[in-house]
Parts: sequence; structure tokens; C-alpha cells
Amino acid sequence: MPDLPSILQNFNPTEPVTKLIEAVRAGVGAWFEPTRIRRKADADAYASRVAAGAEGDAALIKAEGEIELQLLMTRAEDRTRYREIRRQRNIDAIVDKAIDQLPASVSNKPVDEDWMVQFFNYAQDVGNEEMQQLWAKLLAGEVSNPGSYSLRTLQAVRLLQPSDAAIFQKFASYIWDGNMHFHCSATKELLSQKGILHVHLLHLDAIGLLQVHSTTALIYADPDTRTFYYGSQGYVFHNSQRIVVHTYLVTDVGQELVKLCEFEPDEEYLSALLEHWRAHGAEVEKLETDPDLKD
Repeated sequence: MPDLPSILQNFNPTEPVTKLIEAVRAGVGAWFEPTRIRRKADADAYASRVAAGAEGDAALIKAEGEIELQLLMTRAEDRTRYREIRRQRNIDAIVDKAIDQLPASVSNKPVDEDWMVQFFNYAQDVGNEEMQQLWAKLLAGEVSNPGSYSLRTLQAVRLLQPSDAAIFQKFASYIWDGNMHFHCSATKELLSQKGILHVHLLHLDAIGLLQVHSTTALIYADPDTRTFYYGSQGYVFHNSQRIVVHTYLVTDVGQELVKLCEFEPDEEYLSALLEHWRAHGAEVEKLETDPDLKD
């Protein structure tokens, strides 16, 4: 263990207590003295006062009070200094990462000041490197095209755990048109084999990125209905009859986060889904088109 303050030199904490002290120290940036340690120190100080005699009690108590206040102020200053240094390091790291994400050219539209204030208010406490990368993408995206990400999305990302981001990143490979996930019994089994269980989808629902509880059935009656997978892989339904397609909708926040994800299309999933549709009477044709021309 690192050098201890003098008040801890004669204290023999158990291993769990030692771990607790070190954990708190990591959070506040200074040695944290548990109440029971301070209580023991208070008892020792009281014994000293009694030994000093009644004549010096008043002066001793006053002096100890002033010392205790000074120590309290010092601990508060140390904690504040540590917190702000850590926050500045986090901000610097995120900004550096955002620079690497910027495109060659950006919009001339200024970024909303309130958005920036809220961004750094949330991002300053993010020390996890993977999450810093996510915040950097948000910043770069907003600087590139102001208005791309809402304050609601910032709030949602603030509450994301690294495991949440990992699940959504993996799930992004199965989103169509940027806002929906087509599914059937075959694709559910396939996703399960790939590590995306139904409980994961329920979790994405719980954190506001996906709507699983309100599953939607789209009825394609238009013989030229188009849908796009992975942005550019377009498919058109040529049907003279109504085709029911089941889907989970991605929330507005989820749609904004999809734009931050790096993923590859899953051809196995696509094949299973197309086979299911065709088995149920759909005439599906792949489009050969520029994704910028889709509407």
C-alpha cells in the first residue's frame, strides 16, 4: 500500500476496508479517512486534553477546532482539484479523438452553444476510453453538421454503460432504413447464435433505443415498396397481394446513434430474411442503385 497519512499509521484495516479506502481515494483524489478512524483519533485527542489538565482545556479545544477546520478545507480543496484535473484530462482526450473523426470539410453553421455546454457537462466525467470514443464521434458529428444529435441523445449516451454500447453496436448490423429491424423466427434464432439474445433486445428497449414491446407489422400493399439494408442494399417488393412484415422500430435516439456505429452487413441474416419473405409469397428483387438516390 502507498504511504499512509500519519493518522492511519497505527490503524490495521482489514483487506476489504483497505480496498474501500483505496477505491474512495481513487474517486476523490486524496486519502479518505473513515469515520471510525477519525473517531479513534478524537478519542486519543480527548485523552490528551484530560492529561493536560483543566487549565489548558479551553485553549487546546480551540486550537484543535481550528486545525480540524483547516484539515477539512484542505481535503475539500484537494478533492476539488483532483476532480477538475481528471475532468480536464477527459475533455482533452475526447477532443483529441474528435479531431481524428472530423471529415475534410464541415458545415459553416455554428454549433449551438447550449448543446456544447451540455456536451461537456456530461462528457467531462467519462474516463472509459471506449466511451470517450463514442463521445468523440458525437462531437465530431455535431461539429460537422450541427443539429445531427439532440440533447435527448446526449442524455441517453450519458447513461450508457460500455456493455450497452457494445450490444447496440452489434445490433446495428441488423437495422433497415436506419430505423427498423426486420425479424422472423429464423432470424431470431440466427441472432441468438451470434450472441444477440432476446433479453438484449429487451434491454435496448429499456434504455430507450429500441421498441420491442410494441412490435410492428408493416403491410406492404404497394407493388413497388422499397426498403434498404445497410444503407445501400435496396430491395423492392413486387407483389399483387398484401405482404405482412414484422419489425421492431428503432427510437429517435437509437436512429441518431446508428449513425455513429461501425458495422458490416450480415449476409447470413439477409439470406434468412429474404428466404422467409419469399416463402410467404413475397416477390423481392435486389435493386442496383446509388444509395443517394433512394427516397
